[in-house]
Amino acid sequence: MTIMRMARTLCMVLLLAVSAVNARAQVSPADQNYAQAVAAFKKEGFAGVDRAIASFERILRGAPDHTPSQLGLADALILKYEFSRKKDPAWMARAEALLTGLANDKQRAPEALFKRAVTRFNQNRPGAAAADLREAIALRPQYLDARLLYLQYLVSGGDKAQARPFAQESLAAFSGAAAPAKYFGDALLQGGDWEGAVEMYRAVVAQEPVAPFSWLGLGKALAALGKHPEAAEAYRRALEQKPGLDEARFGLGAALAESGDIGGAIANFEEHVKRQPDDAAALNNLAVLYERGGQNTKAKITWLKLKQMSDNKDRKERADARLRSLLSEPAQPNGGDVK
Repeated sequence: MTIMRMARTLCMVLLLAVSAVNARAQVSPADQNYAQAVAAFKKEGFAGVDRAIASFERILRGAPDHTPSQLGLADALILKYEFSRKKDPAWMARAEALLTGLANDKQRAPEALFKRAVTRFNQNRPGAAAADLREAIALRPQYLDARLLYLQYLVSGGDKAQARPFAQESLAAFSGAAAPAKYFGDALLQGGDWEGAVEMYRAVVAQEPVAPFSWLGLGKALAALGKHPEAAEAYRRALEQKPGLDEARFGLGAALAESGDIGGAIANFEEHVKRQPDDAAALNNLAVLYERGGQNTKAKITWLKLKQMSDNKDRKERADARLRSLLSEPAQPNGGDVK
Protein backbone atom coordinates (compact mmCIF):
# COMPACT_ATOMS: atom_id res chain seq x y z
CA MET A 1 0.00 0.00 0.00
CA THR A 2 1.47 3.37 -1.01
CA ILE A 3 1.19 5.17 2.31
CA MET A 4 3.21 8.19 1.16
CA ARG A 5 0.75 8.83 -1.68
CA MET A 6 -2.17 8.55 0.71
CA ALA A 7 -0.54 11.02 3.09
CA ARG A 8 -0.04 13.56 0.30
CA THR A 9 -3.68 13.17 -0.72
CA LEU A 10 -4.85 13.70 2.83
CA CYS A 11 -2.67 16.78 3.23
CA MET A 12 -4.08 18.19 -0.01
CA VAL A 13 -7.66 17.56 1.19
CA LEU A 14 -6.87 19.29 4.47
CA LEU A 15 -5.32 22.34 2.84
CA LEU A 16 -8.04 22.71 0.22
CA ALA A 17 -10.60 22.81 2.99
CA VAL A 18 -9.46 26.37 3.81
CA SER A 19 -11.03 27.65 0.60
CA ALA A 20 -14.39 26.14 1.47
CA VAL A 21 -14.35 27.76 4.92
CA ASN A 22 -13.30 31.17 3.64
CA ALA A 23 -16.00 31.11 0.95
CA ARG A 24 -18.82 31.19 3.48
CA ALA A 25 -20.82 34.39 3.82
CA GLN A 26 -20.83 34.14 7.62
CA VAL A 27 -17.52 33.03 9.12
CA SER A 28 -17.64 31.90 12.73
CA PRO A 29 -14.74 32.29 15.20
CA ALA A 30 -14.16 28.54 14.92
CA ASP A 31 -13.95 28.87 11.14
CA GLN A 32 -11.46 31.70 11.45
CA ASN A 33 -9.29 29.79 13.93
CA TYR A 34 -9.47 26.71 11.71
CA ALA A 35 -8.34 28.67 8.65
CA GLN A 36 -5.43 30.13 10.63
CA ALA A 37 -4.43 26.67 11.91
CA VAL A 38 -4.45 25.17 8.42
CA ALA A 39 -2.52 28.13 6.96
CA ALA A 40 0.14 27.72 9.64
CA PHE A 41 0.31 23.97 9.01
CA LYS A 42 0.63 24.55 5.28
CA LYS A 43 3.52 26.96 5.89
CA GLU A 44 5.37 24.79 8.42
CA GLY A 45 4.74 21.38 6.87
CA PHE A 46 5.23 18.24 8.93
CA ALA A 47 7.41 20.15 11.43
CA GLY A 48 4.24 21.88 12.58
CA VAL A 49 2.08 18.78 12.98
CA ASP A 50 2.02 18.89 16.79
CA ARG A 51 1.09 22.58 16.74
CA ALA A 52 -1.67 21.81 14.24
CA ILE A 53 -3.02 19.04 16.48
CA ALA A 54 -2.99 21.40 19.47
CA SER A 55 -4.76 24.10 17.43
CA PHE A 56 -7.54 21.77 16.27
CA GLU A 57 -7.98 20.44 19.82
CA ARG A 58 -8.26 24.00 21.12
CA ILE A 59 -10.96 24.82 18.56
CA LEU A 60 -12.89 21.67 19.43
CA ARG A 61 -12.85 22.45 23.12
CA GLY A 62 -14.81 25.62 22.32
CA ALA A 63 -16.85 24.17 19.43
CA PRO A 64 -17.04 20.36 19.85
CA ASP A 65 -19.16 19.89 16.71
CA HIS A 66 -16.96 21.94 14.36
CA THR A 67 -16.70 19.41 11.52
CA PRO A 68 -13.72 20.92 9.62
CA SER A 69 -11.63 20.82 12.81
CA GLN A 70 -12.65 17.22 13.48
CA LEU A 71 -11.49 16.28 9.98
CA GLY A 72 -8.38 18.43 10.35
CA LEU A 73 -7.46 16.75 13.63
CA ALA A 74 -7.96 13.31 12.09
CA ASP A 75 -5.77 14.30 9.12
CA ALA A 76 -3.02 15.63 11.37
CA LEU A 77 -3.03 12.48 13.52
CA ILE A 78 -2.77 10.27 10.42
CA LEU A 79 0.08 12.37 9.01
CA LYS A 80 1.88 12.26 12.36
CA TYR A 81 1.64 8.47 12.39
CA GLU A 82 2.79 8.06 8.79
CA PHE A 83 5.76 10.43 8.93
CA SER A 84 7.03 9.79 12.47
CA ARG A 85 9.59 7.16 13.35
CA LYS A 86 7.49 6.29 16.34
CA LYS A 87 4.25 4.58 15.33
CA ASP A 88 1.91 5.11 18.24
CA PRO A 89 -1.28 3.12 17.52
CA ALA A 90 -3.20 5.50 19.79
CA TRP A 91 -2.88 8.20 17.10
CA MET A 92 -4.60 6.03 14.52
CA ALA A 93 -7.21 4.84 17.00
CA ARG A 94 -8.09 8.43 17.87
CA ALA A 95 -8.28 9.44 14.21
CA GLU A 96 -10.54 6.46 13.50
CA ALA A 97 -12.85 7.43 16.37
CA LEU A 98 -13.17 10.98 15.04
CA LEU A 99 -13.93 9.74 11.55
CA THR A 100 -16.44 7.17 12.78
CA GLY A 101 -18.34 10.00 14.41
CA LEU A 102 -18.48 11.80 11.07
CA ALA A 103 -19.36 8.76 8.96
CA ASN A 104 -23.09 9.28 9.66
CA ASP A 105 -22.99 12.89 8.41
CA LYS A 106 -24.51 12.67 4.92
CA GLN A 107 -22.45 15.55 3.58
CA ARG A 108 -19.13 14.38 5.06
CA ALA A 109 -19.63 10.61 4.98
CA PRO A 110 -17.65 9.81 1.79
CA GLU A 111 -14.66 11.85 2.95
CA ALA A 112 -14.82 10.41 6.48
CA LEU A 113 -15.09 6.85 5.15
CA PHE A 114 -12.11 7.36 2.84
CA LYS A 115 -9.94 8.67 5.63
CA ARG A 116 -11.12 5.99 8.02
CA ALA A 117 -10.04 3.45 5.41
CA VAL A 118 -6.52 4.93 5.60
CA THR A 119 -6.49 4.42 9.37
CA ARG A 120 -7.67 0.84 8.97
CA PHE A 121 -5.04 0.00 6.36
CA ASN A 122 -2.45 1.32 8.80
CA GLN A 123 -3.96 -0.85 11.53
CA ASN A 124 -3.59 -3.90 9.25
CA ARG A 125 -7.35 -4.26 8.79
CA PRO A 126 -7.60 -4.34 4.99
CA GLY A 127 -11.04 -5.95 4.89
CA ALA A 128 -12.60 -3.21 7.00
CA ALA A 129 -10.72 -0.55 5.03
CA ALA A 130 -11.93 -1.95 1.71
CA ALA A 131 -15.52 -1.97 2.99
CA ASP A 132 -15.20 1.73 3.86
CA LEU A 133 -13.91 2.49 0.37
CA ARG A 134 -16.73 0.59 -1.30
CA GLU A 135 -19.25 2.53 0.75
CA ALA A 136 -17.57 5.84 -0.04
CA ILE A 137 -17.65 5.03 -3.76
CA ALA A 138 -21.31 4.01 -3.57
CA LEU A 139 -22.13 7.37 -1.96
CA ARG A 140 -19.93 9.36 -4.37
CA PRO A 141 -19.26 7.39 -7.59
CA GLN A 142 -16.78 9.97 -8.90
CA TYR A 143 -14.67 9.99 -5.73
CA LEU A 144 -11.33 9.55 -7.49
CA ASP A 145 -9.12 9.15 -4.40
CA ALA A 146 -11.38 6.42 -3.03
CA ARG A 147 -11.36 4.58 -6.35
CA LEU A 148 -7.59 4.83 -6.63
CA LEU A 149 -7.02 3.56 -3.12
CA TYR A 150 -9.45 0.68 -3.67
CA LEU A 151 -7.68 -0.21 -6.94
CA GLN A 152 -4.34 -0.20 -5.11
CA TYR A 153 -5.88 -2.52 -2.53
CA LEU A 154 -7.01 -4.91 -5.29
CA VAL A 155 -3.66 -5.00 -7.14
CA SER A 156 -1.68 -5.42 -3.93
CA GLY A 157 -3.44 -8.66 -3.08
CA GLY A 158 -7.02 -7.82 -2.21
CA ASP A 159 -8.37 -9.45 -5.39
CA LYS A 160 -6.08 -9.05 -8.39
CA ALA A 161 -8.58 -10.66 -10.75
CA GLN A 162 -10.98 -7.79 -10.08
CA ALA A 163 -8.43 -5.01 -10.50
CA ARG A 164 -8.73 -4.51 -14.25
CA PRO A 165 -12.56 -4.76 -14.36
CA PHE A 166 -12.73 -2.26 -11.51
CA ALA A 167 -10.35 0.11 -13.34
CA GLN A 168 -12.50 -0.16 -16.48
CA GLU A 169 -15.66 0.50 -14.48
CA SER A 170 -13.95 3.44 -12.78
CA LEU A 171 -12.80 4.93 -16.06
CA ALA A 172 -16.40 4.76 -17.31
CA ALA A 173 -17.50 6.68 -14.21
CA PHE A 174 -15.32 9.57 -15.39
CA SER A 175 -16.50 9.32 -19.01
CA GLY A 176 -13.08 8.07 -20.11
CA ALA A 177 -11.26 11.20 -18.90
CA ALA A 178 -7.49 11.20 -19.44
CA ALA A 179 -6.29 12.08 -15.91
CA PRO A 180 -8.09 9.21 -14.10
CA ALA A 181 -6.93 6.79 -16.80
CA LYS A 182 -3.31 7.79 -16.07
CA TYR A 183 -3.77 7.13 -12.35
CA PHE A 184 -5.47 3.79 -12.98
CA GLY A 185 -2.72 2.83 -15.42
CA ASP A 186 -0.06 3.62 -12.83
CA ALA A 187 -1.81 1.42 -10.25
CA LEU A 188 -2.16 -1.49 -12.68
CA LEU A 189 1.48 -1.14 -13.76
CA GLN A 190 2.60 -1.19 -10.14
CA GLY A 191 0.46 -4.27 -9.52
CA GLY A 192 1.86 -6.18 -12.52
CA ASP A 193 -1.22 -6.11 -14.77
CA TRP A 194 0.68 -5.09 -17.87
CA GLU A 195 -2.18 -5.56 -20.32
CA GLY A 196 -4.54 -3.54 -18.13
CA ALA A 197 -1.91 -0.79 -17.83
CA VAL A 198 -1.48 -0.71 -21.63
CA GLU A 199 -5.24 -0.28 -22.02
CA MET A 200 -5.33 2.65 -19.60
CA TYR A 201 -2.26 4.43 -20.99
CA ARG A 202 -3.56 4.07 -24.56
CA ALA A 203 -6.79 5.71 -23.39
CA VAL A 204 -4.73 8.63 -22.08
CA VAL A 205 -2.61 9.24 -25.18
CA ALA A 206 -5.63 8.88 -27.47
CA GLN A 207 -7.05 12.00 -25.80
CA GLU A 208 -3.85 13.76 -24.74
CA PRO A 209 -1.04 12.89 -27.18
CA VAL A 210 1.37 15.18 -25.29
CA ALA A 211 1.64 13.06 -22.14
CA PRO A 212 5.28 12.01 -21.64
CA PHE A 213 4.73 10.13 -18.39
CA SER A 214 1.87 8.15 -19.89
CA TRP A 215 4.07 7.27 -22.87
CA LEU A 216 6.75 6.24 -20.35
CA GLY A 217 4.28 4.02 -18.48
CA LEU A 218 3.08 2.56 -21.78
CA GLY A 219 6.67 1.74 -22.71
CA LYS A 220 7.24 -0.03 -19.39
CA ALA A 221 4.07 -2.10 -19.71
CA LEU A 222 4.80 -3.07 -23.32
CA ALA A 223 8.38 -4.01 -22.42
CA ALA A 224 7.08 -6.20 -19.58
CA LEU A 225 4.85 -7.95 -22.14
CA GLY A 226 7.89 -8.57 -24.36
CA LYS A 227 6.66 -6.16 -27.04
CA HIS A 228 9.98 -4.41 -27.34
CA PRO A 229 9.61 -2.63 -30.72
CA GLU A 230 6.30 -1.12 -29.54
CA ALA A 231 7.91 -0.24 -26.21
CA ALA A 232 10.76 1.51 -28.03
CA GLU A 233 8.26 3.64 -29.96
CA ALA A 234 6.46 4.60 -26.73
CA TYR A 235 9.76 5.58 -25.10
CA ARG A 236 10.65 7.65 -28.19
CA ARG A 237 7.36 9.53 -27.91
CA ALA A 238 8.08 10.23 -24.23
CA LEU A 239 11.53 11.59 -25.08
CA GLU A 240 10.23 13.72 -27.94
CA GLN A 241 7.93 15.39 -25.46
CA LYS A 242 10.36 15.50 -22.53
CA PRO A 243 13.98 15.08 -23.71
CA GLY A 244 15.37 15.03 -20.16
CA LEU A 245 13.24 12.06 -19.06
CA ASP A 246 16.14 9.76 -18.15
CA GLU A 247 13.95 6.80 -17.29
CA ALA A 248 12.58 6.81 -20.83
CA ARG A 249 16.11 7.05 -22.28
CA PHE A 250 17.14 4.00 -20.22
CA GLY A 251 14.01 2.13 -21.28
CA LEU A 252 14.58 2.97 -24.93
CA GLY A 253 18.14 1.63 -24.76
CA ALA A 254 16.94 -1.63 -23.21
CA ALA A 255 14.04 -2.00 -25.69
CA LEU A 256 16.35 -1.44 -28.67
CA ALA A 257 18.82 -3.97 -27.29
CA GLU A 258 16.04 -6.55 -26.93
CA SER A 259 14.92 -5.73 -30.49
CA GLY A 260 18.43 -6.40 -31.84
CA ASP A 261 19.35 -2.78 -32.59
CA ILE A 262 22.70 -2.81 -30.79
CA GLY A 263 23.92 0.46 -32.32
CA GLY A 264 20.77 2.31 -31.32
CA ALA A 265 20.87 0.80 -27.84
CA ILE A 266 24.50 1.86 -27.36
CA ALA A 267 23.76 5.40 -28.51
CA ASN A 268 20.91 5.75 -26.01
CA PHE A 269 22.82 4.29 -23.09
CA GLU A 270 25.80 6.52 -23.90
CA GLU A 271 23.48 9.54 -23.81
CA HIS A 272 21.95 8.29 -20.55
CA VAL A 273 25.37 7.83 -18.93
CA LYS A 274 26.36 11.37 -19.91
CA ARG A 275 23.45 12.60 -17.83
CA GLN A 276 23.67 9.94 -15.10
CA PRO A 277 27.37 8.93 -14.89
CA ASP A 278 26.91 6.98 -11.65
CA ASP A 279 24.00 4.83 -12.85
CA ALA A 280 25.48 1.37 -12.31
CA ALA A 281 22.70 -0.45 -14.20
CA ALA A 282 23.24 1.74 -17.26
CA LEU A 283 27.00 1.22 -17.12
CA ASN A 284 26.46 -2.54 -16.86
CA ASN A 285 24.18 -2.50 -19.90
CA LEU A 286 26.54 -0.31 -21.88
CA ALA A 287 29.49 -2.63 -21.17
CA VAL A 288 27.41 -5.64 -22.25
CA LEU A 289 26.37 -3.89 -25.45
CA TYR A 290 29.91 -2.82 -26.27
CA GLU A 291 30.91 -6.47 -26.06
CA ARG A 292 28.01 -7.57 -28.23
CA GLY A 293 29.01 -4.95 -30.79
CA GLY A 294 32.64 -6.01 -30.74
CA GLN A 295 33.82 -2.73 -29.15
CA ASN A 296 36.00 -4.47 -26.60
CA THR A 297 38.22 -1.53 -25.74
CA LYS A 298 35.18 0.52 -24.73
CA ALA A 299 33.81 -2.54 -22.92
CA LYS A 300 36.99 -2.84 -20.84
CA ILE A 301 36.91 0.83 -19.87
CA THR A 302 33.24 0.61 -18.90
CA TRP A 303 33.63 -2.61 -16.89
CA LEU A 304 36.61 -1.05 -15.09
CA LYS A 305 34.60 2.07 -14.25
CA LEU A 306 31.73 -0.08 -12.99
CA LYS A 307 34.08 -2.17 -10.87
CA GLN A 308 35.61 0.92 -9.29
CA MET A 309 32.39 2.77 -8.53
CA SER A 310 29.91 0.02 -7.63
CA ASP A 311 29.08 -0.79 -4.01
CA ASN A 312 27.20 -3.92 -5.04
CA LYS A 313 29.33 -7.03 -4.39
CA ASP A 314 27.77 -9.16 -7.13
CA ARG A 315 27.99 -6.41 -9.71
CA LYS A 316 31.60 -5.66 -8.76
CA GLU A 317 32.53 -9.34 -9.05
CA ARG A 318 30.79 -9.63 -12.41
CA ALA A 319 32.59 -6.56 -13.74
CA ASP A 320 35.91 -7.98 -12.55
CA ALA A 321 35.21 -11.34 -14.20
CA ARG A 322 34.27 -9.74 -17.53
CA LEU A 323 37.29 -7.46 -17.39
CA ARG A 324 39.66 -10.39 -16.81
CA SER A 325 38.00 -12.35 -19.61
CA LEU A 326 38.39 -9.49 -22.06
CA LEU A 327 42.00 -8.95 -21.09
CA SER A 328 42.77 -12.59 -21.74
CA GLU A 329 40.51 -13.06 -24.80
CA PRO A 330 39.90 -9.59 -26.25
CA ALA A 331 38.18 -10.81 -29.42
CA GLN A 332 35.50 -12.97 -27.74
CA PRO A 333 32.12 -11.19 -27.42
CA ASN A 334 29.94 -12.11 -24.47
CA GLY A 335 29.10 -9.83 -21.57
CA GLY A 336 25.76 -11.17 -20.37
CA ASP A 337 22.30 -9.66 -20.40
CA VAL A 338 20.97 -6.15 -20.55
CA LYS A 339 18.90 -5.43 -17.45
